[in-house]
Parts: sequence; structure tokens; C-alpha cells
Amino acid sequence: MALVKSNGQEIPSTLTDVMDQVFNEGTLAGGTGFRPDMDLYETKTTYEVEVMLPGLQKSDIDVEVTGQSLRVSGRREYEDEKDVTYHLREGFNGYFERILEIPQDGQLQEVSARFDQGILFITVPKQEQHSSGKQIEIR
Repeated sequence: MALVKSNGQEIPSTLTDVMDQVFNEGTLAGGTGFRPDMDLYETKTTYEVEVMLPGLQKSDIDVEVTGQSLRVSGRREYEDEKDVTYHLREGFNGYFERILEIPQDGQLQEVSARFDQGILFITVPKQEQHSSGKQIEIR
């Protein structure tokens, strides 16, 4: 997140940074870790979440539901190799957490998740829409 100082306080420099702060997505726990990329989309019957987690194992990831919130968290730790001098290291390391508020029609008690080739796929079924009215045939 790019920050600009104003009167000694750091303020976001872009609208994206502001939205990150508003939705608490821009800060990482303890200032360490990484923020995995995520895709969120919907179909007629589901909300779909895809979290890109290359290099992680299923056992490194937690998915939790609280109220209408879906929380994906985990940790990736790697140790520096001995007798190796890194000149560039862009791999992520540490703790991550992403929290999404799912719309009210999402059935969070029915969430399913699978992990395949470094991508976590989460499916949240939508409640069946009941029409507020019914067409009455006139005889």
C-alpha cells in the first residue's frame, strides 16, 4: 500500500488503498506476512472464491465461517538454506488472512472447499430465491 505523509500522519495515496483500509484488507497481522491474490465471483446459484496459494499445502490453510464472514488464513514458513547468499527473494513468507463478508443470501453453513494445484476453491451456495408472488390462473 502506497502511503503519503500529511501532518505527520500516513494517508492512503489511491482509492484502492482507501478501500483496502475501509475493508481491513490492506493491513497484515503484525505487519508481516503476505496477501494472497483472490478472485470472487457469483453464478446464479453460488458465490465462488478462488485464493491463489502456490507452494502451500492443504494443512497450511484454515477456512472459517462466523456470522456472514468467511475467513481464509494460514502460514507459509521457509528456512534460509545454509551456505547460500540470496541476491533476490520475492517468495512470500509468513502469516496471511483474508476476510470476506458474504451477502445475506449466502448459505455459509453449506460452504465447501477444495485445494488443487496451489489454488483454494471455496463455494458458498445461495439460498433459493422464492418469488414474492404467484400467478393465479383465472378460470
